[in-house]
Amino acid sequence: MKLYRTEQPNGEYKIQSVDWVKMRPPAGIDMPNGGVNYINDTIIFCAQGSATSGTGGIYHMPRGSAAKPLVTNFHGRDFNSPNDVVVALDGSIWFTDPCYANEQDFRQRPKLPNQVYRFDPKTGDVRVVADGFGRPNGICFSPDEKIVYITDTDFIHGDGSKDPTRLESYRVILGLG
Repeated sequence: MKLYRTEQPNGEYKIQSVDWVKMRPPAGIDMPNGGVNYINDTIIFCAQGSATSGTGGIYHMPRGSAAKPLVTNFHGRDFNSPNDVVVALDGSIWFTDPCYANEQDFRQRPKLPNQVYRFDPKTGDVRVVADGFGRPNGICFSPDEKIVYITDTDFIHGDGSKDPTRLESYRVILGLG
């Protein structure tokens, strides 16, 4: 979908028209998945990656420039299949990393547990902020950012199989900020 908008004198945007167009993934971002608006009207994408090491991670796509990797590994180990991403008010980038790409046969065997990460682009620091998931998927903050909501979609696996012993769940991690 391509959205055309114009900025109004009050700083708000007005939608002029919407077109359905077939778009190709951005060059340099293998198997893009979740994305979010970022600074200066740019976008951050999760790249699930390919069989090649170093292709999965979080990528910044500046306007008019090629995509640039922000983080592609955790202490030298490739991420599994970055899936969804959100940017906190402090500028840190939080993202989920399930093993779907391996289950769908386009990524190597996971070298990390299915976890949620926080990346600080100012310092380059990347940390695990939540673990113990079957398959962490969606992520978002409450408006005051005191709660982060994370979905665990372990009931349906990336290859389409289902685990009837698991229920789709939503985890709430408290005590942020």
